[in-house]
Amino acid sequence: MVIHDLFDKDITVRRMSDISSNKTAYLTATTSVPAHRQNLTETEAQLIDGATAKDYKVWVDEDANILEGDRIKITDHKTGNVTQELEVLSIEHKDYGFAQNPHKEIVAVELDRG
Repeated sequence: MVIHDLFDKDITVRRMSDISSNKTAYLTATTSVPAHRQNLTETEAQLIDGATAKDYKVWVDEDANILEGDRIKITDHKTGNVTQELEVLSIEHKDYGFAQNPHKEIVAVELDRG
């Protein structure tokens, strides 16, 4: 099995951009990226200084254009519904397993909906 077989979500990346001389906003990217999302384990969450169950790992292709600080919208493949909006905290490049599955592993936190 290759890691791409696990990709069951799509993500849309939004990056902070200047919209005028003194204003910035998160703009929506024009492309979506296949991905897989899962909850962080309790141990992993504790390493992020007080993280809660609203923290996730997101796996994407190694070529995906995602940076720390970006915001990503998670969309379910089957329904097309946006399920969450997350902020990217960190990104690691991974390459392991039987098939040498190169990918990016993103740690992200769910944005407060309040």
